[in-house]
Amino acid sequence: MKRTLAILPFVALAMWAMKRYYADASVDELQWILGPTAQLVTTLTGVPFEWESGQGYLSRERFFLIEKACAGINFMIAAFGMVAVLRGRRVGSCRAAAGVVLMSALASYVAAVLVNAARITVALWLAAHPVGFAWMTPAQAHRVEGIACYFGGLVVLHELVQRFERGSEDVSAWTLVRAPLFWYYAMAVAVPLLNGAAGNGAAFVEHTLFVVTVPLVFIALAAGGRTLARVFAPSAGSGAAIPTAGRAAPPDRSATDARARADRPDSSPSRSRSLAHLQSANPVHRGRTGPRASLVPLTHEWPSPP
Repeated sequence: MKRTLAILPFVALAMWAMKRYYADASVDELQWILGPTAQLVTTLTGVPFEWESGQGYLSRERFFLIEKACAGINFMIAAFGMVAVLRGRRVGSCRAAAGVVLMSALASYVAAVLVNAARITVALWLAAHPVGFAWMTPAQAHRVEGIACYFGGLVVLHELVQRFERGSEDVSAWTLVRAPLFWYYAMAVAVPLLNGAAGNGAAFVEHTLFVVTVPLVFIALAAGGRTLARVFAPSAGSGAAIPTAGRAAPPDRSATDARARADRPDSSPSRSRSLAHLQSANPVHRGRTGPRASLVPLTHEWPSPP
């Protein structure tokens, strides 16, 4: 805990610097993240994008613009803070703290490009295949899609970092989502509130309701599915095979093997030595010539006297 607290000021300062840079930067100054995102979207969808100075990456084929608001910087900031705090528990020196900050920045950048490209890919598909709901406008559907991608991306990134530290140990659903939920709420609700977004009135209230509710719905659905999977999954340690419907259960091989051993000739060393001693002590067999001069073959029956 003390190590985590020691690195928090540096993490908070870096997050504030990224947020300040994003607020003041023009779209031309964000090509370092918009460019790779547009290229990845083109790879995934085949839709070409062209750079338009002062606007962003434009697809004339789909009339779709990847602009400054689509850069995913807020997701990158949240991912950076989450990874830095998780890895900060292993910080033991200033050099290690600098390494954690650099590693967290790189991981958050890669995650932002991947998750944002996935979100834009889904948005392009939804634009080409409009899905209408009587209780949700297209803009609200787009918002739900964005929340699902960004929050889901934080959950996946958190799980990858945790598995790197703890291995394949199973954890509860709440342990899996509490850190991503905190960082998502911090960047999507708390920071806008501090910046005066509450003055937007009903628009911000609607935004907050979606941001707070949608992740909780996904968490509830995932937890329910996980519980059902555990209930209906066969017990790994039961040791008894469950016969398939319409098919006979396999025979018990242990009983068959026991009967086979009971019918097998007794070839134990003690039995063999007894038979050999009995035959060698028989004077009739030892001094005789002809067909019966050889020893009686050892079988499962005792030899009969001549």
